[in-house]
Amino acid sequence: MGLVGLLITLIVEVVMLYWPGRLLIKIIVLVDFKGCQIFLITPSFICISMRNLFCLFLGVVLAIACMHKEFYSFTNEKNLEMISVKIDEILLADFMIKKGDYLFMISTRSDSMVYLYALPDLQYCKSFGIKGKGPGEFILPMFVEAPGNDVYIWGYSGVRLIRCFSVDSNAHITVKQDYHLDKYETFNFMHLIRDSICVYSLMPTQPLVKLYDLKNGKNMGELKIGSKNRVNSYLSDGDGVMAANDSVIIVAYHYKKQIDIYDVSTLKLKKRLIGDYRPQKLTDDFTENEYHYVDIVAGKKRFYALYRGCRNKDAKENSDILESFDYDGNPVIKYKFNDLSPDIFYVDDEAAVLYGYKSAYPDLMLKYELEERLPTYQVDIDEKQSFRSVCRN
Repeated sequence: MGLVGLLITLIVEVVMLYWPGRLLIKIIVLVDFKGCQIFLITPSFICISMRNLFCLFLGVVLAIACMHKEFYSFTNEKNLEMISVKIDEILLADFMIKKGDYLFMISTRSDSMVYLYALPDLQYCKSFGIKGKGPGEFILPMFVEAPGNDVYIWGYSGVRLIRCFSVDSNAHITVKQDYHLDKYETFNFMHLIRDSICVYSLMPTQPLVKLYDLKNGKNMGELKIGSKNRVNSYLSDGDGVMAANDSVIIVAYHYKKQIDIYDVSTLKLKKRLIGDYRPQKLTDDFTENEYHYVDIVAGKKRFYALYRGCRNKDAKENSDILESFDYDGNPVIKYKFNDLSPDIFYVDDEAAVLYGYKSAYPDLMLKYELEERLPTYQVDIDEKQSFRSVCRN
């Protein structure tokens, strides 16, 4: 809380109007040093001009407003080498999640619902589920982030539901439980926390994050994020990506280099991280807007945010960077990609491995080791712009 936990609050007691344009006041200073509160009261009244009083109040307001803000930068940096794994399926994947010994992927342009790949070698195992409107089918399936090794998928199947699947060591899939949603909203970035509390965002239609008790079918609160500066129905400076766990909700914004961390229990802002960027005026042509945070993943130890920092049309194949923070909002390390930066990714932070996928190379899965350097791989691009990794002996 500030430098070495020192918080100073000024309490101004106005006693009387003494001279024209001047006030007679007594100032009480509350000092909170690492939780130990000390009151310091001025021994006598102080005569202060209205101008100086205004400056005093302004300073106090600014101090309070900045109390949760932190301008951050990284002191640790590492370059990531890529391993590419050729796959036979042309997925054009949109969503990715790691559960147990498998990586699960969903493609909105495929008839199959979910694809499984065995880790750590990213070998294809199977696909399961069919997209559609029939029993047990989903029109547009998406993953729900949840603790444990069960896989949660939500979508529309006549009714709106979240379905839980268990996966054994032989990649056998079993339906375990269904959660029915009695409402229709723009469910984005869905997370399941504390056993049955669903956290989701209504971005981009509304700058809100909501909590919903699946067992009792009750709303548990909502969090207003961003601002009301809306360009049109699908674009505002409050748009972004969201992640959550049992303790915090994290929002990283598309159009500003800012990350907000909220307490799940109180829905109050814990910390606002602001990076070095140039504020912009958004336009209807989203290709002209500078794009900051692309995606975010909440790991067990840290959270990871994929950062772009330029217009999408200006982005290069390896220009994105991966930022890692602990859950107190402290910057840990920044990763740069030597070869390709992924469009979507997932981090297994226990194994210190990042898995990724880039739609420009639909026949490849990408893998990066975050802690220990991998063997050197030479990456060639042929005339068709597909990668093949050749290990140097």
